[in-house]
Amino acid sequence: MKRIFARGGIEFIAVLLGFSLSLYFDNLNEINQKKENEKNLLSDLKVSLEQDIVSAELISKRIDTCFKSQNMLFVSDCENLNSLRADSLKNLLFLTGRGAISFFPRYGVYRSLVSNSDMKYLKSNDLKEKIINLYDYAYKRYENMDIVMENLYQYDYNDFLVENFNVGTLDDSSYYQQNMTLNINFMCSSDFKKKIRYLNGMTRSVKNTLDEILSLMKEVDELIFDELKS
Repeated sequence: MKRIFARGGIEFIAVLLGFSLSLYFDNLNEINQKKENEKNLLSDLKVSLEQDIVSAELISKRIDTCFKSQNMLFVSDCENLNSLRADSLKNLLFLTGRGAISFFPRYGVYRSLVSNSDMKYLKSNDLKEKIINLYDYAYKRYENMDIVMENLYQYDYNDFLVENFNVGTLDDSSYYQQNMTLNINFMCSSDFKKKIRYLNGMTRSVKNTLDEILSLMKEVDELIFDELKS
């Protein structure tokens, strides 16, 4: 009788051990699969991020051109403005209205990465923190600023240009050359300088924010490279 119970106990332990080992290996396989998926998604994120960097750099250059044009008109006195050719003045004013440029970063891979494993298998905590900071905070901050700038350029500054120069922010450069009413006296006035100064300050804020985002994007890109090769 004791032998029967002993044999039964051994068989029960063997079954329990086999079941436990099966669960262990299933969990291990699932973890390994998630790790592999995370690595693949991280590689995809790098590709997506590098595409966004190219877009952001182009936008940054255009905003910088807009900012410099505003600054030049703001600091120029009447003598300097009168010394410029008409087509140059028209082009300068055209460039002052090119500051509302939306940036649409790609979120798809990031969301897949978070839903796969919440990035818990990343070796670098610094990388994880910077990815979250970039996608959940930095990008969102710029999106909020983008809405403000779009309203400023497409409505407020557009109305100002239409009223005083017969052109708007949605008109192209050739339209400026053909239809702009060149009013240098008004461009020397305090009302014009005040508007340009306000616009210039807002554009500087957006430019600085985008430059900070670009720096973070490039830092994340380098950290991903290090993570993938480790």
